[in-house]
Amino acid sequence: MVQQKQAFTLIELLVVVLIIGILAAVALPQYQIAVGKARTMQAIVTLRAIANVQETYYLANGDYSDSLSALDIEISNDDNFRYSCVDKRYCAANALKDTLPDISFHLLHQPANRKGDSGIRYCSTYNMTGSHAKQAERICNNLGTKTSTVGYYLLN
Repeated sequence: MVQQKQAFTLIELLVVVLIIGILAAVALPQYQIAVGKARTMQAIVTLRAIANVQETYYLANGDYSDSLSALDIEISNDDNFRYSCVDKRYCAANALKDTLPDISFHLLHQPANRKGDSGIRYCSTYNMTGSHAKQAERICNNLGTKTSTVGYYLLN
């Protein structure tokens, strides 16, 4: 009696490869979206830390810093965002990749006669266009309450 070898046919192997290819084509874009969201959230956490340190600097010096180096915080720029503070009230995480949005906040110190004496933080989508504006708007909307039609969100 002749024994037959058990093996897969070429058609069966091609079908399996095709199925794996289809699954990969569906999963890869979702994976990239999830990675982009995670990187953006990391930038938001860093910006919140910068905002807290700016408030501490304000309490100690009576004004905000226009430089990250003057603040008591160590920020490590990475391949995704560059962090900066300019004009003493505006700090931003500028995206280094086209798939990530630019994120910024503005600090406005309340007058002493108002309730509380802490800074007001805004997440801004001002001057952004296209898909980055929509993504930044979703991020700012998740972080706070929209205060005007020009793209400022009051952070909680």
